[in-house]
Amino acid sequence: MLDYYMIVVSGTPGTGKTLVAQSLAKDLGLRYVSSSVMLKELGAVRPDPTGRYTYLAGREGVRRALDVLREAGMPVVVETVYPSLWLEEGEEDTVFVVLLRTDPFELYERLARRDWPPEKVAENVLAEILGVVAGELADYWHMVFEVDTTGKNADKVVEDLYEKLSRWDVGFKIDWLTREDVIELAVRLEASVNFDKYWLGYRG
Repeated sequence: MLDYYMIVVSGTPGTGKTLVAQSLAKDLGLRYVSSSVMLKELGAVRPDPTGRYTYLAGREGVRRALDVLREAGMPVVVETVYPSLWLEEGEEDTVFVVLLRTDPFELYERLARRDWPPEKVAENVLAEILGVVAGELADYWHMVFEVDTTGKNADKVVEDLYEKLSRWDVGFKIDWLTREDVIELAVRLEASVNFDKYWLGYRG
């Protein structure tokens, strides 16, 4: 049996975390772990009190999840929208982090196909435009491989990841705000978001 270690796959909702993490785990012969599913099974999440159709997790829940994974002793690929929670508690276990990015216009189309309220779609596209998840990973830049998923299936994204790994091409390269059309999109979306409820993560 291989010793336990962790690969973290993260990104804004809609960037392809689930399919990419599953494809990567299958290709490497590792166990795939959905952070949200595991934390729910452990009773370690709570509904967002603002009513934003999401769940919140905290450090204690992630700590419990990591204890379970370490006890199992199997290497894993963990998919999560809140990577810093996992890295704060498990950086020593982590080989590298995959940060998925998607062109905001394509991301809007992907999320609009989900049965989500328009405000939730808007706030997640804004999060991608502003690089919220990338900002959360700033302290871990030396182990972050950023991959653009725009127009790609999961296998192609994994292929691009391997190419970056071969060069150890870490850090953050994508800045959507260099594009005028994206800035215009952000302005339109901002008008539809109630920032009194705007809370992209819980680090309790």
